[in-house]
Amino acid sequence: MKNNLRTWMQQPRNKKIFYVIIALLMCGWIAYRFVEIGNERRLQVFNPARFSADAGIPVDVMHVKKTTDVLRIPLTVKRNRAIAANGLITMLKPGQRVGMGKIEYVSNKLNLETGMYDVRTRGVSDGLNYVEYKTTGYFVPSYIVNANSVYVFDNGVARIREVVVAHSDADTSVITRGLHDGDMLILSRVLDGQKIQIKK
Repeated sequence: MKNNLRTWMQQPRNKKIFYVIIALLMCGWIAYRFVEIGNERRLQVFNPARFSADAGIPVDVMHVKKTTDVLRIPLTVKRNRAIAANGLITMLKPGQRVGMGKIEYVSNKLNLETGMYDVRTRGVSDGLNYVEYKTTGYFVPSYIVNANSVYVFDNGVARIREVVVAHSDADTSVITRGLHDGDMLILSRVLDGQKIQIKK
């Protein structure tokens, strides 16, 4: 077998064919590698999962600063009377504005029939109204607060931060402890320790 191959290779024409085949195989392999490298680069550019892992997930953030502002607390009134739950009663005081009227009286005793506190108003139309409650703290969207914690931007990483929420309404929560002026709260869904980048 070896002698046959050696005899075949000794012929100039066969030797040329052999070298041409080797050269074609090498060129094909080089072309294949270039195509593969191009595909890998294209996947790196357009693959969102790989891009997020390398550069971080794009997130929206808000800078916070302690301010004094007004929360709008819902209160349903009928014939200038309303009832309020225990968590709400501490935010209601005589003289507060409610719609076009104001609060006249807030009971400090629980009504045993309703399990709530009685509130009397003056000049307030029947139906759902809003009490204006002035308070100081960090006003943030309620949807970013989960189990008394928020996520903050910390050197390109999402970090969970425990906070104290003093008051909240349907849209806004007032945080009184756990934040500092200039903190960047993350408004997007993230996990603790996840690499992130701020959306431009």
